[in-house]
Amino acid sequence: MKRFVNCCYGIFQQLYSLKREILLSFQFVDSATIAFALVIPNFCLNKSI
Repeated sequence: MKRFVNCCYGIFQQLYSLKREILLSFQFVDSATIAFALVIPNFCLNKSI
């Protein structure tokens, strides 16, 4: 479980800093953020099992 949380947290941090840079250059669609929020936990779950 801890590995799963660390995995998600790490990816979210990377995405957040990326998103900030993207936002500075052009409008970033928030639906993409929601999609990532759904995809990342699944990815981490598969990786940690």
